[in-house]
Formats: sequence, C-alpha cells, structure tokens
Amino acid sequence: MSGEDGLPSDDAILEFIDGCEAPPTVKDVARAFKLPQELRAPLRRRLRDLADRGAIARQGGRKLASPDQLPEVTVLIVRRVDRDGTLLAVPALEVDGAPPSIRVFPDKRGGRAPRVGQQVLARLRRISGARYEAKIIRILDSMQQRLFGTAIGGRGGLILQQAARGGRDTITLQTGGDIPFAEGDLVEAELLPRRGHLGKTARVIDNLGPAGSPGAFSALAIAENDIPHVFDAQTIAETDGLKVPPAKGRNDMRALPFVTIDGADARDFDDAVLATPLEGGGWEIRVAIADVSHYVRPGSALDAEARKRGNSVYLPDRVVPMLPEALSNDLCSLRPNEPRAAMVAIITMDEDGDVTSHSFERALIRSAARLTYDKVQAWHEGGMTAGELELDEAILTNLFGAWDALGRARAAREPLALNLKERRVVLDDDGAPAAIVQRAQSESQRLIEDYMIAANVAAAEALIKAQRPCVFRVHDQPDPEKTEGLRDLADAVGTRLARGQVLRPHHFNAILAHVRDSADEKMVNEAVLRSQAKAVYSIDNLGHFGLALRHYAHFTSPIRRYADLLVHRA
Repeated sequence: MSGEDGLPSDDAILEFIDGCEAPPTVKDVARAFKLPQELRAPLRRRLRDLADRGAIARQGGRKLASPDQLPEVTVLIVRRVDRDGTLLAVPALEVDGAPPSIRVFPDKRGGRAPRVGQQVLARLRRISGARYEAKIIRILDSMQQRLFGTAIGGRGGLILQQAARGGRDTITLQTGGDIPFAEGDLVEAELLPRRGHLGKTARVIDNLGPAGSPGAFSALAIAENDIPHVFDAQTIAETDGLKVPPAKGRNDMRALPFVTIDGADARDFDDAVLATPLEGGGWEIRVAIADVSHYVRPGSALDAEARKRGNSVYLPDRVVPMLPEALSNDLCSLRPNEPRAAMVAIITMDEDGDVTSHSFERALIRSAARLTYDKVQAWHEGGMTAGELELDEAILTNLFGAWDALGRARAAREPLALNLKERRVVLDDDGAPAAIVQRAQSESQRLIEDYMIAANVAAAEALIKAQRPCVFRVHDQPDPEKTEGLRDLADAVGTRLARGQVLRPHHFNAILAHVRDSADEKMVNEAVLRSQAKAVYSIDNLGHFGLALRHYAHFTSPIRRYADLLVHRA
C-alpha cells in the first residue's frame, strides 16, 4: 500500500526485506515495488531513516537486511554433522537471541571438506526466519578456540581458571550441557561465539577429572595438544594373531649374546647391542633393532594410525605409544630370553673407530640380558661385578672396548660438545610430582648413544649407495643472525667466535671449553644451543651439523618414531 508520497509503507518495505533470500539493494526494493526513477531518492531517504531507527541493518555492498539477519557472506563454525551427513554451523560471532540454524553445503567443485570445529567463509541464503543454507566459499585454517583450565567458583556460578599463561579473562562456564562437571574439575571448553570481549562464556566439551588427581595435567597435555591416545577397534584387531616369525628366511642370531641397556623405568626395548674384537685389531659391532616393518605393513590400519601419531609421546607419568601395546611392549620389544624379529646393522671398524664396512640383515635374535644404565655404569666404575649382573664379563668388556674406538672417531670429527644436564620429573608412589632432578649423561648412556649413531649413519649410507629413497635427519648450519648475538656473548666472557669463515662445531666447542667449570658454563651452553638450527626430517641430505656427519638418518627407534619405520622399509 502506497502512502501520500507514493512510497510503500514501512511495514511493506520491512516485510519485503525480511522475505528476501539474500539481502536486497535499494535498486531491488525499487524494482519490487515498481517505483519510478523520480522516487528513488525519497526511497533512499526512507531506508536511511529505517536504518537510523534500527528497523533495518545496512550490510556490505549497499545491501539491506533485517536487524537480526546474518550478513550474506559470513564466517561460520562447523558445529556438528547430523545423521544425514549434513554439516551444521553457527556464526563465528555471537548473535542476539537463539542461534540460527545453518545447514552447510560443500562446494560442488570438490575440495577438502571442513572438520567439526573448523571455520569456513560461506555465502548464506535465508530460508525463513532464523533458518539458512550456506555454500562454502573457502575453508579457513583457524579452529574454534578451545580452552583448558580448572572450574572454580565465581560470581553467580563457575568460571574457568585458564591453564594457559596470560589467560586472565573472566570466562563463565555454561551449565546444563551434556558434560557434567563440578568445582575443582579440569575441563576442556570452547568459547561460545559472541561480539565484543566482555562477558565471555564457554561450553564444557570434556571433563578431564579433578585437578588435584595424579595424572590430571598429563591428561591436560594430551587434550590440549590433540594427542591421539586411544586406538580404534580396527587397529587393535590387526594385532590379533600376530606372532614372532620363524627363523626361515632370516639370519638366526639367537645364539649371540645381545644385551639391551635402557633406563630403569623403560618398558619397551627396541635396541640390543653386541661387540666382538676382530683378529688383527678392530671391532665388529651389531646393533639389533626391533623389526617393526614386519608387523606394520603399508596400507594397514596399524600403519595409518602410526603415521597419524608420528611418534610416541613421553609424559612424566605415562607414555602415549605410537603402536598398540601388543607390539610396543611385546612383539617389538627385545625382552630377555625371548626370540624376536630384528633388523641388525653389522658394522666393522678399525681400532680408531673408522668404519670399514657395514651391512644389514633381517634376523631372529634372543637378548641375553635386560640391563640398566645405572647397573652398567656401576660395573664400569667397579661398583658391581658381572656375576652380580648374571652376565659374562667379556660382553661388557667388549662393548666398552668398541666404544673406546667409536670415541676416537668422534673426537676426530669434533661434533658439538654441549654439556647440558637432563632434567627429570620424579614421581612419588601416588604418581604425584615429588621433585625435578638434574643428571649428567653417564658413560653407559653415551655408549648406547654412540652405537645408535653408528647404526643411523650406516643406514643412511646404505640407502644412498642403493639409490633408495631416504628420510634423512638433517641439522643445518646455524642462522647467521643468531650466531652474531653469540659473538657478543663470547666477547663478554673473554673469548671469541670466528668471523669471515664457515662455522664448524669445533668453533663453538672452543667457546664451551673456555667457560667449562666456570659460573658462566650453563648460560653459555644454553646460548650455544639456542644459536643452532633445529634438526628436522627431510628427503634432501643436508648432513648433520651438530654431529659433524655428512649422512644421517633415524633407524634405531621404529617402535616410537614413524621416520625410523620408513627407513626400515626402504
């Protein structure tokens, strides 16, 4: 119905705008009511007045909408998938009143589908009232913000005391949801969409248990970092029926006295070692590694899960394994006096530790003993006898004899010689943290480290020679900007870092030697560490700067590192 000015009534304009699938323009309104050109200016004034009164809202592109209508192009958060497989979403920003119902349809041209919790840029089509259909324009990388912390009492209810540093906002926890929780519980919550920054509210999506219970903060670390920690039924089912393979087709080394040397609290033993003196001088060392690739085949559910996890995760009170326990703690653990499938690196070297040959064999071994670093160290220092270890003394004598040769080769190549003590969290009988202790690396630990390095180098060299693909463990040259700051520190402690030449580990070692046993030793060691590049995996062989090695790969821990499993397969 037209008024005296020839324009439709306010109600008619509002009804038209509200009924549009997409926000209309002024031209769309004029066409709908068949207004002549001379009434376009009065119409714009009328619409401006409606907007000033809050009856309509202006959107981008000179478009008009009901005050509660969402923008035609907006950011949505995918909330869930209904039983028909349709994605349901909510606006990324808080809206007044009940949240609208938005059904999301993917781009017909294909591409990756968004995950629950992910944000998408979408074009909306209003069906009626608060019901919309949305077509994805682009999947955004950011996920809905997840928060972790403890539920504590606040004004009018429970609020979230955030675990993250700097998380000081007052966030009210929404009650009455699907996840019950109480004051003192450690919870995972997601921030509800809203506009502005005041009065933030979050919905609890997981209860991790009382914050004071043992293991609560390990559970927090697992949840906060999205660490997969439960194996699905298909993955577990693939471990059923697996068994140690027969000796046929393998080199039977069960009669050789391999031993494992690990920490006292180790549960999985993925490497065993043996050393034998050679006639005329030199040594043969054998490094036996659990043959994980025999059990975890490409394309299997076990392989998919291991690839997704990438590695085992070690927390103060638990291990989240890369492989199910049927493998990591049983079939692929080189337990004493039990036959196990292994990949064995056989390395011969001269008296100075220079490698003269190496080869790899699939074998069947039987570990003669499960030793710990502390007990082997005690034997080395004369505090225990081989009899107390129930072991032939020649086994340990030979291991240390070959290690002396490896030590001479290490000294010749001069790897980076950082002296940083390991920090360990000590738990009491109830699983609660009791202390944090620092401990320097012992000779028994360095022995195993050097044997593993020798096997890793041999694996990389073997794959290069065979022209097989290899995932190298590379450590690039230090960043020049970082080393410039280290030069200033070197000057301050009375030494210098060379300029105008390619830096090698021995240049850094000279600084470390200068401050050894001084008050500056810890600070300078940490500064040298921070100046280094990070070691990464790469198919490009850049060498390993810190170890002063041209070729290096990870071969020795396929139970807990997927990269090692790839090297075994290659």
